[in-house]
Amino acid sequence: MVTFFNWAIREPGVSKDVDSYYVILRALGRRKFFSFMIDVLREMACEGVTPDLQCLTIAMDSFTRAHYVRRAIQLFEESEGFGVKCSITESFNALLRCLCERSHVTAANSAFNAKKGKIAFDSCTYNVMISGWSKLGEVEEMEKVLKEMVESGFGPNCLSF
Repeated sequence: MVTFFNWAIREPGVSKDVDSYYVILRALGRRKFFSFMIDVLREMACEGVTPDLQCLTIAMDSFTRAHYVRRAIQLFEESEGFGVKCSITESFNALLRCLCERSHVTAANSAFNAKKGKIAFDSCTYNVMISGWSKLGEVEEMEKVLKEMVESGFGPNCLSF
C-alpha cells in the first residue's frame, strides 16, 4: 500500500499535498499498519508537506480505535518531533476527543489530570471531558469538570450542555 502511494504521489495528475496524505494515513490506520503510518508521518516533512492537526488526529484515533491508548498518548507527546503545525492545546484536545469518542474516558481523565498546570487548557478541553463523562452517564464527574471549568475562568457554553 505504501509502495503504491509513493508511486502515485510521483505521478503528475496526483497532487502532493496534505489531503493526499490524509487518505494514506487513514487507510494504514484502519488496517492497523501502525509502523507504516508512523513512517509516512515522518516522511511527510522530508517530502515538503507539513503534517497538521488532522494528520495527528487521524493517527491518534487509529491507535485509540485499536485500543492502543498508551501509543496514542505517546504519539501526542512526540507530535512536535513530526513537525506538526498546531498548538499544544489543540493537539491535546484532539487526543482527549479521540479517547472520549472511543469510550476511553478514564484514560482521557488521567491524561487531563496529568497535564493540569503543564498545558494551558481552554473551554474546548473542558467541554471534551464533559462530553466524555456524559457519554458514560457519569453526572458527578461531569459536575466536577464543569466546576473546574468555571474556576479556571471559562463559562459554560452550548457545547457544555
